[in-house]
Amino acid sequence: MTSQEAKEIAERWIIDLHGPECAIVPQSIIEDDSYFVFQLNTKRYIETGGDCLGLLGGGPTVLDKRDGRIFPYGSGSCMATMESCLEEHKMRAERESVIRRSFPDYDMLRPCRVFLRKILDQRRLLELLESFELPYVIPEIETNTIWRVPKQYDKKLLRKRLSEPVPIVFGYAGAIGSVNNLYQLLAPEGHRKLCEISIEDYHLQKKTNDPSKAKHEDLEPEW
Repeated sequence: MTSQEAKEIAERWIIDLHGPECAIVPQSIIEDDSYFVFQLNTKRYIETGGDCLGLLGGGPTVLDKRDGRIFPYGSGSCMATMESCLEEHKMRAERESVIRRSFPDYDMLRPCRVFLRKILDQRRLLELLESFELPYVIPEIETNTIWRVPKQYDKKLLRKRLSEPVPIVFGYAGAIGSVNNLYQLLAPEGHRKLCEISIEDYHLQKKTNDPSKAKHEDLEPEW
């Protein structure tokens, strides 16, 4: 993919997502043979040199020239500079390539559920899972509403989960299947394997917040 082709794809993506009033900030662009990195803002903001209100919270966006995938990063997702964000993304892309040796269809843009099929080292696996700061949700009914507030696993709850019969499913929002977490679970070269796993895409289910309309699946915990 040429620089011009990458720019055209990026421009179409911006229009589809944000509308024609937004565009690439020209001076933000950096690229190499594999990646085209840019920031976007309103055309008005770009034309005035920042003398009017622009988009808030936007960070670098990385377009992979090799397959056309686009990875938007929030302002707090990467380090301060475009260059450091690109380096961070390259690390994630390398980890994705390692994961694909075991799961060829894995795409770090898509959340996935993880099934622990066999535990080989429970103590170290427990420590690793705790470091992931994984979320879970147990629906609670209050003021005639079903509330689903994410909570963070602690060691006690993780230990209880790991004592369940396999396969043990972790799926809430696909957090365990992030590229960095999954890479560590697979124990790349030189590291002792902690478990055997399988994965599948995680699909967020729309659930009612009305207790009178709730079905069994609306009140189930999401681990």
